[in-house]
Amino acid sequence: MKRIFAFLTCIMITLMLAACGQASPVLKVIIQSEESDVADYEYLVVYDNEKSAATDSFVPDDTVSYTAESGDFVSSIVNNKIVNTLGSTILIDDHGSETDADEIMTAIMQLGADTINHPIFQFTIIADRDRYFAFVKLNVNWQSPCILYEYDVKNGSLIELCRWDGVDLMGISIE
Repeated sequence: MKRIFAFLTCIMITLMLAACGQASPVLKVIIQSEESDVADYEYLVVYDNEKSAATDSFVPDDTVSYTAESGDFVSSIVNNKIVNTLGSTILIDDHGSETDADEIMTAIMQLGADTINHPIFQFTIIADRDRYFAFVKLNVNWQSPCILYEYDVKNGSLIELCRWDGVDLMGISIE
């Protein structure tokens, strides 16, 4: 009986250690609450397990951001589910100029429309070196979920990195 108990204990400890695993940092982000009147920034490290943790302040990378127009994503209800349709691929760059989305940005927007099951309030694509991220704000009743995705160019998929509620993404820095 003691052997069985010891064996089961070893298996449980092994499974727990494997489940905990070592999370790897993906990037650093600077966020600010939408409700804040002052430049009250949070500096976070985002890990590959959809978690984040506070970090020291840092200088963000020199990125380029493109934001979708408010009508680019059209939400409708089909069979009691919210379905998003990509209506346009016109984006607004950091300087306020309109630009047509390139092939990669169009793919990111289409993936967002196809996979997100809530009305999309804001959709921003951030290009940093050869990597692309999407910061998406959703319209969900009294909440304002904000989700940061990374676009996997090789597999053509959006990978959820982290979720917050009611924040603005102020900058990123790739680890």
